[in-house]
Amino acid sequence: MNANVIVSLEFSGGRMVFLSALNPKNVEQRAYVGGAPVVFEWRKDRSAANTPLKIGETSYDKGIGVHSYCKLTYDLNGAYAKFISDVGMDASAPAQAECSWKLMVDGKESIAGTAKAGAEKRVIRVDVAGAKTLELICDFGGDDDDLGDRLDFGKARLIKP
Repeated sequence: MNANVIVSLEFSGGRMVFLSALNPKNVEQRAYVGGAPVVFEWRKDRSAANTPLKIGETSYDKGIGVHSYCKLTYDLNGAYAKFISDVGMDASAPAQAECSWKLMVDGKESIAGTAKAGAEKRVIRVDVAGAKTLELICDFGGDDDDLGDRLDFGKARLIKP
C-alpha cells in the first residue's frame, strides 16, 4: 500500500460551498401519485433511496438526492455568483423512471430538463449573482408518475464571487 496516495481532499471556508452543507429554508414534498401515501425524503450526500449518489457510471460523495415531487428552497442572500451541478437520474432508479427538473432563481425559471433511467448526467451552470433564493424542483416526468423518480444533483455547489 502506498501511503503517498491522496484519496480525498476537502477544503472549507473558501469560495466554494457544497449545497449539502446548507439547509433549505423551505421543503415541499408530495406523496406517491395514486399509490400509498409514502414520501421519499430528500437527502444530503445520498440518493432519495438512501444509497450512494450515482448518475450513470459517476459516483458522488457530495450532492442532493430527491424524489418527485420535491422542491427545495435555499436562501442565497446575494452571497454567490454561480451554481454548478451534475444532474441526472440516480443509477438505483428502475428502468422506467422518468422525471422533469428545473431551477428557479428568485422565482424565475433559469434552467430545466428531463432525466430518465440510464441516461447520462447533464452538467449545469447557473448564474445566481445577487440572487436571494434558489429552488431545486423535481417533478413528475412525461409518464405523469413518480415510480422510482430518484433525481441526483451531484457535486451541487455554489461559488462565491
